[in-house]
Amino acid sequence: TSAIQGQTIFRNSSLAPSDFDTAFIKCVLLEGLSIVERKQILKSAPKRLYSLGEQICERGTFGHSFYVIVSGAVELGYFQEIPLQERRLWQSHKTLSNAGESFGEESLIAKSKRFYSAVATMDSTAVIEIDLPLFTRLDALVGGKLSSSIEDIQKSHLVLTSVSQNLLLKDLTVNIQ
Repeated sequence: TSAIQGQTIFRNSSLAPSDFDTAFIKCVLLEGLSIVERKQILKSAPKRLYSLGEQICERGTFGHSFYVIVSGAVELGYFQEIPLQERRLWQSHKTLSNAGESFGEESLIAKSKRFYSAVATMDSTAVIEIDLPLFTRLDALVGGKLSSSIEDIQKSHLVLTSVSQNLLLKDLTVNIQ
């Protein structure tokens, strides 16, 4: 995979500037930011267009960017190796298709490897890319609001995961008895 994937969206794109504004207004991750702060980010962030089936980011690579969907759809998942059949089977985790939904933020803030790959599931899927240097610069400009927002989301994900695991364990225990 290349360092920069997706085609940069140029002025002749069918997407209107308001499409990008709408995506940023709807992005939960950016809720704590003012409209002016959001416009600063939007002005600096690359806008990318992906074809159907094109990989946006790859599982196991370090997260140097996170993405906000403007239009189209993205599926998060991974390929499971099936050695005996010598093939790979796509395991879907989640599909994102609403303007403002984001992905990749957890590995960016944690500076860790990605848990999932992201693949465009519609032609002309448009995303806004926020890379680590831009994220760091803008986070400093807004007094750490971006990283605080991501940390809050990570904590809520951990709580939900813990609750889900406990319910699953209870279910298994009941089924065994």
